[in-house]
Amino acid sequence: MAAEWCQPFLIPKKILSRQRPREARKVLTPLPGLFDLALVPQGSRPRLLSDAPAGAECRMDLMPAPIMIISGTNRANSNALRISKIVLGHYQSAKIAAELFNLEELPREVFEPSSYLQKPAAMRVIQQRVLDAQGLHVITPEYNGSFPGVLKYFVDMLKFPESFDRKPVAFVGEASGVWGGLRAVEQLQMIFGYRNAHSYPDRVFIPQVKDKFDAAGNFTDAGINERLKKQAIGFECFIRSVCNIASQPPPV
Repeated sequence: MAAEWCQPFLIPKKILSRQRPREARKVLTPLPGLFDLALVPQGSRPRLLSDAPAGAECRMDLMPAPIMIISGTNRANSNALRISKIVLGHYQSAKIAAELFNLEELPREVFEPSSYLQKPAAMRVIQQRVLDAQGLHVITPEYNGSFPGVLKYFVDMLKFPESFDRKPVAFVGEASGVWGGLRAVEQLQMIFGYRNAHSYPDRVFIPQVKDKFDAAGNFTDAGINERLKKQAIGFECFIRSVCNIASQPPPV
C-alpha cells in the first residue's frame, strides 16, 4: 500500500481553547476566522498508512484502543450490519484497530424500566467498551425519516456526559430511498453535538441500499465502497488530530 498523508482538518478554536493551554496553541498554523489548522504542531504532516517508517506519527497500527463500529439497529439481518462489516473490513485491511458492536447484542434486561437507575451487568460491559473506544463509527438506517429508536435508547443508556464528551464520531447513513439516510445522520449529529462529541465531517450516504448487494450478498457499488474505505482511513487521522490537540505539551 502506497504511503499517503493525512489531510489537515479545521478544528473550531473553541475546541482548542478547551483542550490545550494558550501557549501550546501558538505552535499551530493559524487561519483567519473561527478556525485553526489543527493537525500536528509546527507544520509537520504525519504519515497515515501502516507502511510509514517506524516511529512516524499517526501510525494506524499503533492505535492504543479500537474504534467502535456501531450497527445502529437491532433488526435481524439488517443492511446496517452488512455495511458495518464492510467498514470493519476496511479498518482491518488498513491495520487499524476496530471492533463491531451490533445493537442486536443489547441484553434483554436493559429494556426493563429499572435499567435507567441500575444498569444490568452486561450493559456495564458495553458501557466500558464505549468509554475505552478511541472513536465511534455509527452506521444508521433511516426509519420513518429518522434513525432507529433502539439507537436513541442505546445512547440514553450510556453515562452522561463521559460516554461521548470529546469523543470523535463518524457517520454512515443508509436507506432504501434516494437520500441515503441523510435525515437520520443529521439528527444523530445534533444529538452527538449536544453531548460535546467531535463529528468527523466526511459522511457517507448509501441510497437505495437494497440494490447495492448481489444475490450472494456482495456489495456491488465500487464507488461507495471506495468512499467507505477513505472515510475509515480519514477518520483514524481525525482521531489523531483531536488527540494531538488534547495531549500536546506546551513548548519549553
